[in-house]
Amino acid sequence: MIMNKTMEQLSALLFELANVDRLEILLELSNNAMKLTNISKNLELTLQETSRHMQRLCDSLLTEKKADGAYHITQHGRNVISLLPGLDFLVEHRDYFVSHKINHLPGEFVVRIGDLHNSKLLDNPVLAFQSVNTIIEGAREELCFISDQVPTGSIPLIESAVKGGVVMRALMPKSMVRPDLPESYLPHYEEEDMERMFLGWSESIEFVGVLSERAAVVGFPTIEGKMDYMAFYTNGETALSWCNDLFNYYWNQVKPIHPSSDES
Repeated sequence: MIMNKTMEQLSALLFELANVDRLEILLELSNNAMKLTNISKNLELTLQETSRHMQRLCDSLLTEKKADGAYHITQHGRNVISLLPGLDFLVEHRDYFVSHKINHLPGEFVVRIGDLHNSKLLDNPVLAFQSVNTIIEGAREELCFISDQVPTGSIPLIESAVKGGVVMRALMPKSMVRPDLPESYLPHYEEEDMERMFLGWSESIEFVGVLSERAAVVGFPTIEGKMDYMAFYTNGETALSWCNDLFNYYWNQVKPIHPSSDES
């Protein structure tokens, strides 16, 4: 629980950041130190307005004025703005996060949720299914799956990818009911293909995702704990790193096995 004094300090900080002009000034200074006249010109503010904003930012220890007359962002200021992408991402997709949760994930990933900034929200089943299949078809090195059910609609594409040399890792719940599929639809792998396939069985699935070295789709459970079709698509380097790190966090908690030929 945040203590009263700390709560007051946090409230004061949020008040300073709530002003668009001060926030823009802070972001400008994170790139380069600037003098008052340059800040005023760049943000199209009067010198009086700029001076007032700079005094508040300095009082909050977010910026400081040095001997050369230029304003610099402090380390405290840099620490604060490093957390803004996460808030920005949550605000941008607030309709999604009203009904979906991430607070059950390890804290390190919640803090880094801003790494998913610029990801595209897939808000209908068709978009999600198409994106998943595009990722599978585009994989050249590895495919990672974490799901509460077998992606039956993508089985032929997965088979083709594995036979083409792609390594597959799949993490699924121990309680999952395997679908009863017709023999003609089941994939048939050679022994060398099976060596590139790894299955991990988990007590629970905390998120769903399909990842390759090129792109990823990741979705979070509803507040009721159920998985739905809404998810985020990304092919950005930072976001892919976040998705891979999260997958590996849960993967490292299981003992993966190669599926036997009669399980394929």
